[in-house]
Amino acid sequence: MSDSWCTIESDPGVFTELVHKFGATGVELQEMYSLDDASFEQLPKPVYGLVFLFKWQQEEDTREVVPPESEPSLFFAKQVIGNACATQALINVLLNIEEPDFRLGEELTNFRTFTADFTPELRGASISNSEPIRQVHNSFSRMESMVFDGPRPATADDDVFHFIAYIPFRGKVYELDGLKPGPIKLGEYDVQNAHEWVRVAAPAVEQRIARYANTEVRFNLLAMVRNSVEQLQELIREVETAAGDESVLEPLRRNLADAQARHAQWKEENTRRRHDYVPLCVEVLKVLAEKGHLLKMLETAKPQWKDKAQRLIEAQRVKKEAEKAKQAA
Repeated sequence: MSDSWCTIESDPGVFTELVHKFGATGVELQEMYSLDDASFEQLPKPVYGLVFLFKWQQEEDTREVVPPESEPSLFFAKQVIGNACATQALINVLLNIEEPDFRLGEELTNFRTFTADFTPELRGASISNSEPIRQVHNSFSRMESMVFDGPRPATADDDVFHFIAYIPFRGKVYELDGLKPGPIKLGEYDVQNAHEWVRVAAPAVEQRIARYANTEVRFNLLAMVRNSVEQLQELIREVETAAGDESVLEPLRRNLADAQARHAQWKEENTRRRHDYVPLCVEVLKVLAEKGHLLKMLETAKPQWKDKAQRLIEAQRVKKEAEKAKQAA
């Protein structure tokens, strides 16, 4: 069943368009490269949640899970299907936003109402069986002109990546991992300073990264925040209404232009992601072969390929030795 859900790239432009297609147009995703206070301060406010991508590995987690009856209004869905963890993490964030002016969209509003009394398992099954949600998710699949008999069987050496979410909810901070039986409470924050919740979540992300020591660097952290274009447009209107001077308006207009350019770039990149470049590559190779350049290029590249293959083999050997040493310890 997981074959009916494609894998999608962890990218702010992809995730922003994804949530907009769900109907939640008032938010966007921004990539974070650090967990320090300065990085969080630069984010638009409010910060609705964090979505963290990491390499999954078997682990023994002794942290206590929050029972559904103790926080019945908290939305949590278990993951019951592969490849859907990105969408699941986003939905776990979106359906817990309680800002009065937040627009969730008709589809997810109806979904939240429909699953209000469901168990986490049934909510996960409802996500996997929702055709509108699946269609939006799969809209980011790449068009392929070459069809293969089927996917390559997974092996023990394959890397498996997983998404989890961190959210603030009524004075408490939760980790929402669809592979766990329920939410995990990380701590509390002052609702009068709601943006402070990220300082409670940051150590949990840092601890998870630290488990890999120096054996893994492929992590990705995205913050779900207010749509920067809408937010800046509102600020500009407020300043203009209050007859603000140009010294205030000018930097806001520059920031708005930057935000609009970023959104436009995301849209263009998403269009390219969906495009099938195989026919173009085939035609280029044909032209190179006809002009007698292809074989020369292959011969020139062979030493580079050999060197790269040797370095890759050595890196894999070092990685396996580090993992064995870690297990032995």
